[in-house]
Amino acid sequence: MKQHRLKINKQEVLYFLLLIPFFEPGCIGSFIEYNINTSLYNAIGTVFALGRYLVSCIGFILFIKEFTSRKNSTSTLFNLLIVITLFSTLSNIINKTSLNAILSGVYEIGFICICETLASKGYKKFIHVQLALLGVLSFLGVTSILIFPHGFNHAKYTFFAIYFLGSKNASINIYIIFILAYLGYQYEKNKKLSIKGLIILTLFLITGFLTESGSTIVCLIILMAYYALRIVSFDKFSIRPWIPFAGVAFAIVVIYIGTNFNFINSIVTTLGRDLSFSGRTALWDDALSYFRSSPIFGVGIEAKFHNYSGVIQHSAHSQYLDRLAKYGIIAFILFIVVIIRTEKKLCIAKNRNIASVFGLIYTVYILKMGFDTYDFKLLIMVIYLIEEIIATIDGTVIRNKKNVFLKKY
Repeated sequence: MKQHRLKINKQEVLYFLLLIPFFEPGCIGSFIEYNINTSLYNAIGTVFALGRYLVSCIGFILFIKEFTSRKNSTSTLFNLLIVITLFSTLSNIINKTSLNAILSGVYEIGFICICETLASKGYKKFIHVQLALLGVLSFLGVTSILIFPHGFNHAKYTFFAIYFLGSKNASINIYIIFILAYLGYQYEKNKKLSIKGLIILTLFLITGFLTESGSTIVCLIILMAYYALRIVSFDKFSIRPWIPFAGVAFAIVVIYIGTNFNFINSIVTTLGRDLSFSGRTALWDDALSYFRSSPIFGVGIEAKFHNYSGVIQHSAHSQYLDRLAKYGIIAFILFIVVIIRTEKKLCIAKNRNIASVFGLIYTVYILKMGFDTYDFKLLIMVIYLIEEIIATIDGTVIRNKKNVFLKKY
């Protein structure tokens, strides 16, 4: 039997290097916040920022070259993501945020252009680069979880905890994306869901218990149960993707709306959690207040949220409410459209096995976004991975017949 090996060529190495500046782990900002060698890390942070702008320009040039020389067309996903980014940038301009906040839209567009260009070159190139990048980040993330289960906030030596990506949420989030990439690669290579995936999911579940992440534990138990049933039924068992997706969406909405209701209180208490979800509801109240004050364009990326202790945070601890507050209803609707569109792709996928397992992993991500806020580029990575995997396995094409943004070229 022919052996398949993961080979990364020079072009893939180029894209791997281009993506690195976008994945600064957040530790630099934390070093500055904790006043740990501030001058040094201010300088390093500046280098990373300049790197992102430079790479964004390079990415845009490669994008123009790829989509004009070969007359390729951009995907619907690309067009939607660009529109969302433009609306977010417009919100920042209207709210007179800092120049750096406004210019952040530049490297977000650059990141989207790099992903679209890489995806247009073929599934193997795209998946190889993701595995290389996310594999390294996942290793650091898992290491940090094992050493600092509760993140850097509770570590005895804050310096070392931050250095190793001590935020449990950031580590788990990267791990989810790595699982998507790895299982997609294994399935494309072997034409079946690899049992190796069960080992990875077991490690993921252990990290969930170590970090006491309730959403991770629940979703991973469901996903591992699926694997067990698949083995017992000789690959005949599958779960329609919309079932867990609808259940999680309903649960998130009920929790947002009903945190003051007694029945929600009893359910949360039974699960061993406090009703404020570790102080999140105070942040959610701030987010809704911001939205009511500026429903169309939001209040901009520099919004500040206050938890029950009065500590200022820069996110609402909810991807959905955070974007609603910062960028307004139009950008929020487009954001939800992208999420639902990918779910629809999973539901109509020809291969039920791959749709089931990726539908469940996607549900994990949807659930975690309900209680944490991640960088938008990570969701971009998740969406691109799922669409590329489905398109490759089903043998379909994900690019448009018409190129909306490049007609003038």
